[in-house]
Amino acid sequence: MSRRAPRAATPAEFAASLTESLGPDEAERVLAGLHEHAAYAPTTFRLNTLGADAGAAAARVRPMLEAAGLGAVDVEPVPGLPTARRVATRHRPALTGSAPATGGGLYVQNLSSQLAGTVLGDLAGRRVLDLAAAPGGKTLDLLQRLGPADAGGHLAAVEPVRARFHTLQRNVDAAVTWAGGPAAAPSHRLFNTDGRQVGIKTPGRFDAVMLDAPCSGEARIDPDDPATLGFWSPAKIRECVRKQKALLASAFEACAVGGRIAYCTCTINRLENEGIVEHLLARRAGRVEPIDVPLPEGLEDLDAHTPAPGMLRIRPTRMFSAFFITLLRRTG
Repeated sequence: MSRRAPRAATPAEFAASLTESLGPDEAERVLAGLHEHAAYAPTTFRLNTLGADAGAAAARVRPMLEAAGLGAVDVEPVPGLPTARRVATRHRPALTGSAPATGGGLYVQNLSSQLAGTVLGDLAGRRVLDLAAAPGGKTLDLLQRLGPADAGGHLAAVEPVRARFHTLQRNVDAAVTWAGGPAAAPSHRLFNTDGRQVGIKTPGRFDAVMLDAPCSGEARIDPDDPATLGFWSPAKIRECVRKQKALLASAFEACAVGGRIAYCTCTINRLENEGIVEHLLARRAGRVEPIDVPLPEGLEDLDAHTPAPGMLRIRPTRMFSAFFITLLRRTG
């Protein structure tokens, strides 16, 4: 795939930070990918399959998307991801204003984030915790992965910021209502509380934990547009690192011995990714599991590699935003 060359406008501080963290060759590759993604990324979404399979969910939303001006030629399946669809970015307003998007029938989410839940494997009948849940994309994915409503699984989703908690609540309620009401969804409960305290309050309670940690958001940066760096700074990275260490420790304590913790971010630097995992494992009895993301066949443009054993970095490309995933197991 040809890439746009990074322009001279790339902010020097950001480029220097990536180079220090990743090394010059990897930093250059990532910067080129950020340019490419910002310019060409499609809009992608995940179908709501609560109480239905992907085929039935797609059939239900199709006429509503057509009514919003999105014909069959505009909505493409994503090879290897049965619940994922994509549309050209120019169709994003029509998609987000459509009845399925506003009513809970689909959730707009980038493809890298759609891969995150796969690392936790089969969740049917499990007790699952989503520790930094808003706005709810991964929460809904986990809820769907719990299997049928009568399988006995339970999902607890935690968000500390009140405004974001209400967004999470609206998104989950909409998806459950779309599916037919509470009887169509597995057991779940949402909590407006600080995730850093959950491990103390519920030690060893969960079979699996998802921590999509608050981060510096480097995946959202367009090096051609300095305005996208308004949220980013070295000080922001340091602030995020402190929060991430506390959240991952809490996730570990809330997880049962033998259980699994997925740690992921939408940032690129090593301090917020490998560094957080290494900090935890120096203090807790656990291990990194071999990464087993079932990277689907036919997914063009996926550029994933393992910077360390058991850790997956998805480099930014046209289709995929930058992302980091690792899977931990609590051993004691």
